[in-house]
Amino acid sequence: MFYTNITYARATNGTTTLKSDIQDHILTSPGDKDRHIYSALDDEFDIDDLDDPSAQDDKKSTKYEFITHLPPILIINVRRAVYNAKEEKSFKNERHVALDDTLYLDRYLQQTMSMTPAQLLDSRKEQWEYKRQLRALQHRKSELDQTALDMSLSDVVECAADYISDLKAADEELLVDLDPLPIQSDLAEQMRIKAHNLRKDSALLDEPIKQLEERIESHFDGLKDHPYRLHAIFIHRGTATGGHYWIYIHDFKGNIWRKYNDEKVTEVTDIKEIFTQEEKWPATSTGIVYVREDAKDDLTEAVRRDPAKPPSDSVEMKDAPDVYMNLEVIDGVPA
Repeated sequence: MFYTNITYARATNGTTTLKSDIQDHILTSPGDKDRHIYSALDDEFDIDDLDDPSAQDDKKSTKYEFITHLPPILIINVRRAVYNAKEEKSFKNERHVALDDTLYLDRYLQQTMSMTPAQLLDSRKEQWEYKRQLRALQHRKSELDQTALDMSLSDVVECAADYISDLKAADEELLVDLDPLPIQSDLAEQMRIKAHNLRKDSALLDEPIKQLEERIESHFDGLKDHPYRLHAIFIHRGTATGGHYWIYIHDFKGNIWRKYNDEKVTEVTDIKEIFTQEEKWPATSTGIVYVREDAKDDLTEAVRRDPAKPPSDSVEMKDAPDVYMNLEVIDGVPA
C-alpha cells in the first residue's frame, strides 16, 4: 500500500549496474529557495557525478535513480531540520514547497505508457543537460553579483575607481611640491568602463537563465500517465527543537479540506491557508501524502463520528477489498 521500489543505477566506463531498494516514503529537501515539489523531487532523482570533476568523461562514474513500482499511497517527507556543523546546532529550513492538487510521477519512473525506458531516459538526460547549463550560468552570475564585501563585482570596481580619483584630486591639491602619485592617468576611467561592462555581463545572463528555467520546468509537461491526487499535508510551526503539529486532509467525496488540530476539526474556508506561505514565521509542510487518482475513492474516506454514541473499546476488523489482497510480493513486502 505504501512501499515504493526505487532502483539505483550506477554507470562506469559504459557499464550500468542496478540495485533496487524498497522504501515506505520518499525523502526530499526544500532547498535554499522557495520552489515547486517537482524541483525538490528532481534533486533526489537527478544524475550525480561520483568522481573528481576533472576526470576524463570516459572514466567518470555517475548515478541516478528511477522508480520501478509506485504504491497506491505515496508519502513524501520533507527534510526541515538541518544541522549547521560550524555553529554545532540545528536549524529549521522554512523554505516553501509549492504543491499541486495533481502530481504526475511519470518522469521518475523506469517507463510510462507514453515512453519506453530508453525514450524516458533520453528525455531525463536532456533535462539534466539543461540543468548543467543553468548551473554554469548561475555560477557566473553569482561571481558577478556577490563578493566578500557584500557588493557586486561591478560596484567594487566602481568604488575602487572613485578611490583612485579621490587620491589624484588630493595629490593635485597639495601645497607641498611632491612627486605625483604613480597612477596611470586614465586608470579610474578605465575601471569605470570595466564596471559598466561587468554590469552589462550580469544583465545579459538574466534572459538565458530565465529561458533555461522555463525549459526545465516545462520539459515533462506532456507526461501525464501516472496522476496522484493530494490527500494530506502534515504541518509544523516552530523551530528545529520544538513546536506544534497539525494536519490538513482532503475529503474527496465532499471536495473540501479539513484542518485537524489536536481536539479541533474545522473546515478550511480559504484554500490559501494550505497552499501559500506569506508569514514571517511560517508553518511548513513536513509530510505530504498523494493517492493514486484511480484509487482515491476506495482508499480514502473522511472521518465519521456519531456524537450520540460513546466511543467503543472494541474495533471491528474487516478484510481489505480483494483487489488489494493479491498484490505481488517483493522481498516479503507487498509491491
